[in-house]
Amino acid sequence: NMAKTELLTDASAFVDLLDKSGLLPQEAIAQVRKSAAGQVDASALARQLIKAEKLTPWQARQLLGRYTRLTLGKYRLLSELGKGPMGRVYLAEHGKLNKRLSLKVLPTRFGSQPEVLKRFLDEANRASALNHRNIIHIFDVGEEDGRYYLAMEYVEGKDLQRLVESGGPMPSSRAIDLVRQAADGLAHAHERGIVHRDL
Repeated sequence: NMAKTELLTDASAFVDLLDKSGLLPQEAIAQVRKSAAGQVDASALARQLIKAEKLTPWQARQLLGRYTRLTLGKYRLLSELGKGPMGRVYLAEHGKLNKRLSLKVLPTRFGSQPEVLKRFLDEANRASALNHRNIIHIFDVGEEDGRYYLAMEYVEGKDLQRLVESGGPMPSSRAIDLVRQAADGLAHAHERGIVHRDL
């Protein structure tokens, strides 16, 4: 995501990158620029913006590393939740609704591979029709500058792997209940012709 570069140190340059990122509206950028007028240290300014809840720690780190692609379509990226061969997943916020969701972003190299892109869009279309308590809801599919994304329901908490890693073996009744919930969701998807490819 972020190239290995020296961290930004100049506060004025940090504000310029923040402006370029599109994370804050112009009036907020003007306020930041005004309050940063006497500052020289980018890291100190970033900490102030985190404390004021204008930036997340992840956003600040990206900007300090000179990475500015922190919006996608109508979504602001808040943090990275995970990554795999089929893309990265971010915690994101809808710019106008202030609604948090998960945003799966397909690697840009797949955008130029028609067969991969078609499969991604077909599966997203079919999955968006699913309605089951054990399956996350898909809200939106979009593309911006060759970056295709899938906006999905964000569910707070640990996934099953992290739950086991942090808590160790669980009582059999709890394990059976969790496996049953996953199986219910998979059965619902399978009945509608969708096969989960990551199991």
